Amino acid sequence: MLWQSDLAAATGNVGYVQLLQNDLPAALTSYRAGLAIMAALITTDAGNDLWQRQLSVTYNNIGNVQMAQGDQAGALASYQAGLAIAQQLAKSDPANIGWQRDLALANGYVGNAEQRQGNLPAALLSYQAALTIMQAVATADSRQHAMATRSRGVVQSCRKHTDGAGRSNGRARLLSAGLVIAQHLAKSDSSNAGWQRDLAISYGFVATCRRKSGICRMR
Repeated sequence: MLWQSDLAAATGNVGYVQLLQNDLPAALTSYRAGLAIMAALITTDAGNDLWQRQLSVTYNNIGNVQMAQGDQAGALASYQAGLAIAQQLAKSDPANIGWQRDLALANGYVGNAEQRQGNLPAALLSYQAALTIMQAVATADSRQHAMATRSRGVVQSCRKHTDGAGRSNGRARLLSAGLVIAQHLAKSDSSNAGWQRDLAISYGFVATCRRKSGICRMR
């Protein structure tokens, strides 16, 4: 199955180069070949989110070619198919910022096609949906970035305190704050290696603190 997914991706790469060369019929053929591969794969595992996303992206690529060919109705249909998948993924995991970004982009594609067709009220709704999502994503990104920065600052402070003598209560407070932040970040995105590393480091400092002083017990 993995080879089939890679084959679909390779077919998409060929379509992208053909699109750059302005060979629109060839690009459309390549993208549709990749679409057929992904559609067949998903029949074997409809719950594979990465395959679903690849299928959604392929629909958008096809829509881009159709838009370049002047097939506005076909482009809108392709974009809407991609949007439907993006909506499912975003709904299945609202905390996944990547899915939310994909949903915003999909709404934007649909808005472009609606605008080209002269359906300005529908285009406005699609653009507003994309804007609302991206505002939420930007807020979440800023919050996560701030928390990650704070977590790393706490970890660095913990290192200084655990290397020195005394200040047991200060170490306990720093370690407790750092651990809570690191746990939250690691749970919010289990695929983020940096946040998983920060969590491991935080646990390590807790263990060090416990060994050095009975006062620094974390509850």
